[in-house]
Amino acid sequence: MKRAASFFVVIILLITCTGAISACAGLNRYSYTFLGAFDTSVTITAFCKNESDFEKLCTTVEAEMLSYHRYFDIYNTYEGITNLKSINDNAGKGAVEAAQEIIDLLNFGISMHSYSEGRLNIMFGAVLSIWHEYRENGINSPDSAVLPERSELLRASEHCDIGSLIVDSEAGTVEITDEQASIDVGAIAKGFAVERVCDTLMELGYDGVLINAGGNIGTIGTKPGGEEWNTAVQNPFVIYENLSGADAIPSGVTGSENITYKSIAGQSLVTSGDYQRYYTVDGIRYHHIIDPETLFPADYVKSVTVCVGSSELADALSTMLFLMPPDEAIEFAEGSDSIDLEVFIVKATGETLSTQGW
Repeated sequence: MKRAASFFVVIILLITCTGAISACAGLNRYSYTFLGAFDTSVTITAFCKNESDFEKLCTTVEAEMLSYHRYFDIYNTYEGITNLKSINDNAGKGAVEAAQEIIDLLNFGISMHSYSEGRLNIMFGAVLSIWHEYRENGINSPDSAVLPERSELLRASEHCDIGSLIVDSEAGTVEITDEQASIDVGAIAKGFAVERVCDTLMELGYDGVLINAGGNIGTIGTKPGGEEWNTAVQNPFVIYENLSGADAIPSGVTGSENITYKSIAGQSLVTSGDYQRYYTVDGIRYHHIIDPETLFPADYVKSVTVCVGSSELADALSTMLFLMPPDEAIEFAEGSDSIDLEVFIVKATGETLSTQGW
């Protein structure tokens, strides 16, 4: 999961609400933030009749988000449950029983592997774990930061076959047939959890809710009176204001905090960027989104923001499109007739591209 220490909130929530709107609807605006789920902050904003109703809503969200965090954690085990780390530890040793939450997540991951033509691979753990180790060491000891050897990455890439993951939905079991393979769901887990929590809240009858899980935004309905939720996408160059050389803000690029805005209702907004998690080697930054073709950080763009109806899909697609040349990513999004997909891309030059509907 993503460490809060190196995670930058990508999408900054801008909530505007007049007292007149709230009073007219007989609702009040409440907000609550908690830590611990997916190693980031989760903020709940909702319009409720009273504080008691809001507290019940927050109790539900916090409990479910923390539950999903434990199930999808690949670094820690928890007493009384089988989670993804348990499954990874059992690689090559046969099938293990898994909760429905894990079965559903892995089936979604398998479907996204096909949809993305292999760009999004939840069995890429053998390679990603190497980068994770080198990045952690580089962050903790910057003077001794180094890159993984290509030969090490190539050996690991031989153990990333999606076919080594067997999910038996009927039996409720998961098996990794390759003992050196491992699951990594960093590209889909948080979005999946936010989507499922929103589903629960809708089943309970809640409306007018926004959940911001470390920049992964999911919404239920609108604000009172039908007003949409206003969100802003962070300018990926803002963190480079005091840097020079390759990391300096390109000439002509604004240094403002936000680079674009989007109003949403019942939709999700997620950004993948090269400035969220990274470490530096010999003055060059190496981020966490690894291209399965090169086995090194993708270098097509600075950030990709996706707006779509599903949080789990938004999370997955933001990573998938980050791994594509920008023109190809926009062409893909414009041709996605089966889903209402809008995309905003920031290139390394500061130039921006977007779908027509953005």
